[in-house]
Amino acid sequence: MGIVFNNQVFCKCNLRAFIRRVALSEIEAPARKALHVVVKYNHQKDQGSCSGRATLARSVITIMVPSQVVDRVDLAHTRGMQHRQMNRNPQYCRIGDWRQRYAWAEMMPLERSMPKAKPKADAQMQRYQRALASEKRWLTKLKRAQTALAKLRSKLRYYERVLTAAGKLPKTDGEQ
Repeated sequence: MGIVFNNQVFCKCNLRAFIRRVALSEIEAPARKALHVVVKYNHQKDQGSCSGRATLARSVITIMVPSQVVDRVDLAHTRGMQHRQMNRNPQYCRIGDWRQRYAWAEMMPLERSMPKAKPKADAQMQRYQRALASEKRWLTKLKRAQTALAKLRSKLRYYERVLTAAGKLPKTDGEQ
């Protein structure tokens, strides 16, 4: 059974244990091995229940988890059950003694995971590195500008010499 967690809110090991416990009681061994569960999180403030999606006769389940417990209805879909088969069935509905039937879930830990601390980068070192990179860019621009000016000066000397010889430009003091 593969379990994929998106945006970890709860401790992975706790959710994995909970999902495996439900899968053991709901799904036969061959289907359980092929089961692929994706756990996503509801970020709605007022939603306090689980929801999910499972395709009939397929082994892919998506479970939306708030701060509550995982819903058994989605695991029932992997056995090929439809909602009309699950209606009014105390095993899949919240009627009758469902709290006592799932009392084991209250004893299982379901802790929030702690956010990973990001290492803080040294601000002065970052600014220094940026200044070095900026200096390198500007030196490259300076070298390019100096090369372009040298080429232009050489071109200007050529045209001045040719145009002066043709009489189109007046001779300067340095020339004969």
